[in-house]
Amino acid sequence: MIINRHRRVLFAFHFGVCALAILGCGGESYQATESFDGGKAMPGSSSGVETATADAVASSEIDVSEIDPDDSEAGSQRASAAANRKIIYDTTIGLVVEDYQRFESQLPGIVAKHGGFVSHSDTDRSYNDQQRGTWVIRVPVDSYAAFLSGVDTLGFAESRQENAQDVTEEYVDVQARIANKKSLEQRIIQLLEDRSGKLADVLEIERELARVREEIERMEGRLRVLKDRTSLATVTINCREQRAYQPPAAPTLGSRIRRAWGDSLYSLQLVGENLLVILIAAVPWLLVLGIPLLILWKILQRIYRRYQ
Repeated sequence: MIINRHRRVLFAFHFGVCALAILGCGGESYQATESFDGGKAMPGSSSGVETATADAVASSEIDVSEIDPDDSEAGSQRASAAANRKIIYDTTIGLVVEDYQRFESQLPGIVAKHGGFVSHSDTDRSYNDQQRGTWVIRVPVDSYAAFLSGVDTLGFAESRQENAQDVTEEYVDVQARIANKKSLEQRIIQLLEDRSGKLADVLEIERELARVREEIERMEGRLRVLKDRTSLATVTINCREQRAYQPPAAPTLGSRIRRAWGDSLYSLQLVGENLLVILIAAVPWLLVLGIPLLILWKILQRIYRRYQ
């Protein structure tokens, strides 16, 4: 009985100590919560923290509808990227004129008016007194459309082929690669200046520096080509002269008959001209070969008469 009583006393003592410890922890938690939330939070509750967090989020929210897309930075970047596009314009025009010499005298003025220059020209005046030629013009991209309108006033454009190649991605890529290679070049130069080791190591660094510089020069050359092609449009004009030229219209029965009749007469004329040219070309051969053949014929005739 005495032992059981001692056990109950010890159990009650331990229970009291544990209860005091739990109450002490709860009091400290309560004080800490009051000092954090300004006395508004209750012990064991997180509603004060959630409320404060919600208020902070609400105060930092931005009404998306109030933002003007045209004034945003992203819109400006997209507009800037569109304005800085690198496009190669290449156009080929087939032009028919009634007077090639007048075209030849007026074209340089139109080219100079739009700030361009003649890159290449080739004129053929050897066929049927009708001249033809090829002109390659380089004009600034800003004057490209106006220049084409000016060319249309010189004759009838029977054909036109326009090509626009967007090389923006390649242009930006080459620029970035050049910047990276130049940064590598500077690091190699710094390494070469600080290097004090073996001669073989120094020579190896110099070879690497030469290789990097060669790549930089090659990429800078490509960048210059892209700048030239994108800043100046290329217009190739294939011009031919045809007097009394009539632009093609929808064919009718009468026009088809006239065209067939005219083609037949033209073909007959060409055949006659070619035969005349062949005969004239054969005259020297007839003189060279005909006289000996005639002499041989006379000799054979005399021999034949003698034996008869």
